[in-house]
Amino acid sequence: MEDGEQPEETLRRELREEIGLEVQKLEVFTARAFRLPKQVEIVFRCQTIGETDQLSFEIQKAGWFAPGELPKELPKDQAQLIKRALNDGARPRD
Repeated sequence: MEDGEQPEETLRRELREEIGLEVQKLEVFTARAFRLPKQVEIVFRCQTIGETDQLSFEIQKAGWFAPGELPKELPKDQAQLIKRALNDGARPRD
């Protein structure tokens, strides 16, 4: 986050800069804190606007996955968050 920037602004800016993706209907889904590394993670739900084929030097690969086909290397806690978001009303990408 940049100084004075709100979390929603940070998400929009980072997605735009890193993969050229715009989002709408942005809402906070959940937040959680970690001791190590010392950080706060804010998880959002949103809808994408359009597609992206732009990747930055920090992003080597990006993709869309069906809920039952998440990558095996995805950390289990991240997979659980995705499933919780879907069970709570988020809609998979068409």
